[in-house]
Amino acid sequence: MAQLLGKALTNLRAGIGWHKPDEGWLKPFPEALRSFLGVDTAAPPAQQRAKLAAAIERGLNRLPEADRELIDWAWNRSEYDGTEKWSDRRVNHRTIRGYKSVERAVGASIKKLVAAMMPLPEPPLEAAPGQAPSAKNELYRVWAYRKDWSQKRLDVSIYVEPNRVIVRETRDIAARHDGVERFSVRRSYYWAGTAVQVDVAEGAELEQAFEPNTQAVLLLIRVPPTARGDRRRFVVTYETQDMAPVYSSGWLEFDAFTARLQFRNIRPKTVWLIEHFPPKMFTTENIRPVLETYAEPVTDEVDAVCYYEHTFEPSDFTDEGVAWELPDTPWRGGGRSDQANQAPPRPSRCRTDPTQGTTYRPNGSPAPIP
Repeated sequence: MAQLLGKALTNLRAGIGWHKPDEGWLKPFPEALRSFLGVDTAAPPAQQRAKLAAAIERGLNRLPEADRELIDWAWNRSEYDGTEKWSDRRVNHRTIRGYKSVERAVGASIKKLVAAMMPLPEPPLEAAPGQAPSAKNELYRVWAYRKDWSQKRLDVSIYVEPNRVIVRETRDIAARHDGVERFSVRRSYYWAGTAVQVDVAEGAELEQAFEPNTQAVLLLIRVPPTARGDRRRFVVTYETQDMAPVYSSGWLEFDAFTARLQFRNIRPKTVWLIEHFPPKMFTTENIRPVLETYAEPVTDEVDAVCYYEHTFEPSDFTDEGVAWELPDTPWRGGGRSDQANQAPPRPSRCRTDPTQGTTYRPNGSPAPIP
């Protein structure tokens, strides 16, 4: 994919460069490359171009100023001077003499842009020790079903109780091909031995569940056969015990993502917002130090009924989510930092209520919310 991306970015200099009409602008980017970069290839050309242009802009912003300026000039991006041939433009650079020197310099800058735009390698599905190669191949086969779908929206509700955490994921996906009917979901828990009960509650059925290791579950989801461009919505719930106090996307692939955090019958000591993290920052040993160093404390934003909500702005290939700390809850792996030299955390302003977390039937008898 890196080679395809380099060729496409190089071809943007052809003709009038950046100012081509949408379809001509997209032409150097094959459909497979656009899909790899997170573009919905069934969307209108203008929308696809906007998504690609945003990815290019993020890559350019990671480059030194000299490289950005050279690429802008090569693509006619800053100012359109009416020169429609790259062969004419390349002999008129202000400081670089000789078209061969210009070609080399632009090529070097494009290579840097490719490196800045390419996502990190997809987090591997690590099989448990001793698993046969065929088992690992099966995990990759199931994971590959995700490529048949464009992922539109993820809404997550997280219910934190003193002795369990319930996670409810609502996913909205769109088919990239006709007749697709399978999708895969992976959830990592960071702490080995987390007890998990999974249920596909709405809109789909659970065909098979895998435990590639002691810290993750991989689900094969089946929906009715779906035509290209049509959407499906389904809900997966996880009831967990001994779950690490963190929920993160792991590898954000959605156009929109909202997390809702509700504490039931307990007040959080601290709540953190995880935003624009590189993938795989968290391990069993380092959750607390990473949160303290890089995450934003948002405990003051937890309201009087112990609720917090955040909608994340789409950002390709980043980890987004929330984390929390409950009173007198130890962190595994010695992850708790030294509290002696820290100011005491500001307490949450939410109040616990003995009836919180229950609903009432018409006859008045309480029933737990699932």
